[in-house]
Parts: sequence; C-alpha cells; structure tokens
Amino acid sequence: MVPLVLKHLNMQNEIDTPIAKLAYNVGENILYIKIIEGSEMNVNNTIEHYKLISQVTLNNHYGALIDGEHYIEADNDALKLAACPEILGKRIATAHFSTNIANKLTVLFFKNNIKPGIPIEYFRTEKDAVGWLKSKILEFSLNERL
Repeated sequence: MVPLVLKHLNMQNEIDTPIAKLAYNVGENILYIKIIEGSEMNVNNTIEHYKLISQVTLNNHYGALIDGEHYIEADNDALKLAACPEILGKRIATAHFSTNIANKLTVLFFKNNIKPGIPIEYFRTEKDAVGWLKSKILEFSLNERL
C-alpha cells in the first residue's frame, strides 16, 4: 500500500540510510521515513542518517512522518544524539505512526525522558499522523511570516 503522504504528491530525493528509507515531499515539506526492518539506531548510524536527511530535505524546514511498523533497536546514546538541535537541524515536528508496541514505548521514552526540543507525537494511523504533522507545519509557517 502506498503511504498517504506519497500519493499524488511531488516526491523528490528518495534515499536509503542505515536506519530507514527516506522520501521527501517538496511541496508539503514532509519527509516520509520508513524504518528498515531490523535496523540498529546506534551513534554512527544516527549521524549518517541525519546527514542524509539534511541532504534529502535540501536543508529546508520539514516535518518528519515516521512509519514505525518495523522494530528498530535504539541505544540510549543514539536517542540522546537524535534529540540535539544540531542533529535535528530544520525539523519542525515528528509524527510517528504504528501499531508496534515496542516502537511506541521507544517513542514515548524519547519524548518524555530525552525530551527533544520539537513537538513529537505517536499515532496508530498514518491518516491521524499526517493531519497532525500538517497542522504543525502550517503553524510553523504562519509563525515564520510574523
């Protein structure tokens, strides 16, 4: 099934990282991230992942839509690194969607204990995640114009 964010949208700059498959929607400023089954989020993979994200998003502000159906092993140092403003770059917000309980627990731990400096939410459906993410991108866009 084609993800909602990819349907009828202007997708550019698709690439794989050690952690996920990336596809960037230039018109909507949404980066679709599909976790690769069995991937490991360690410090080295996280650094490479975010370098490639910066390239694929053309260094624009963007919202991240993460499809977390596949399990990802994440170590604590990599999670701390992923919360750093220097690593997050121009990410506005992150919406995770999945029914995978292990990934949900990782996201909730990240949100509540590591506390990245951007909004992050977890959803059971892609539709809900996309709606929330678009609202955060719009909110950011409106605030930037002021």
